[in-house]
Amino acid sequence: MQQPHADWQSLSKLPLFLQAAYLDAVCGYGGWGVSIARDGEGRIRGIWPYQLRTRLGWRILSTPPLTPWSGPWLIEPDQPLRATRLIDWQWRTYNELIKELPPAAFVSVKCPRQLSNGMPFQRAGWQQRVRYSYVLADLSDADQLWQGLRAEVRNKVRKAENLLNWETSTDVDTYWQLVMASFRHRKASIGFERSVLERLVKMLYHSNQGKLVLAFDQQGHPHAGQLICWDKHTVYNQLLVSDPMLRQSGAASLLLWQSILQSSREGFRSFDFAGSHLPGVEEFLRAYGGSPEPYYWLTRTPRWMRAFR
Repeated sequence: MQQPHADWQSLSKLPLFLQAAYLDAVCGYGGWGVSIARDGEGRIRGIWPYQLRTRLGWRILSTPPLTPWSGPWLIEPDQPLRATRLIDWQWRTYNELIKELPPAAFVSVKCPRQLSNGMPFQRAGWQQRVRYSYVLADLSDADQLWQGLRAEVRNKVRKAENLLNWETSTDVDTYWQLVMASFRHRKASIGFERSVLERLVKMLYHSNQGKLVLAFDQQGHPHAGQLICWDKHTVYNQLLVSDPMLRQSGAASLLLWQSILQSSREGFRSFDFAGSHLPGVEEFLRAYGGSPEPYYWLTRTPRWMRAFR
């Protein structure tokens, strides 16, 4: 396992979710590692950061919490390669990244959409599933984005605009209460500690790569909260939650639309809803006009451990 903060952090145009400061925030310092593939001259051609945990004595490698995707990530060659050579290069790089992963009882990673060829992982005995996230690939026309919403969403947004105020905030306490209420209503496990959220909000504000937005009614009651982040071209809907008792106000719809609209105004290229496969959540996100974009979810369990399943 490579040590965090190695020379790979000097790579240019590194996506947000692969940056050391982000990984420190969501995993805690020392709670993550990175596999690195190099060419014959020592130049980096691929990286694979991961969260490193131990549960009941078993080592687990996974995508960090509050992270739409992690690795593996390829650093494209300086010189273009013809198709056959490029595929060979990808195979070699992925195989080396796999080889450099530390031994683990279980590995589970959500991959970037850059990974379009899962055969190296299948050959290595990994399990591969296809998942989807809704994406607005073109944010250039705000009017067209508005028309792309379902009629009922536009109605909810108009209603909420008359009832609610929304503001950028650092109030993690209020947001955390909304997170707990929302997950409790769905009878779902949150999957991360409050301290993780605190570190992440602080990191995103410090680096100007994300923000927290809250919606309140006239009496000051919080209705919904949204955490979003961005890299050079894409804005991500990291976590949108609302008070289950106040959902009729349309606060979640309002915040999601406002984040799309602001992303358009600020010149971002695309908006990723970081979609969930939970039926209610998927149906909610589907109403905003995005297209379903596939990505791979890779898992690996050693053969010796499969007998205990």
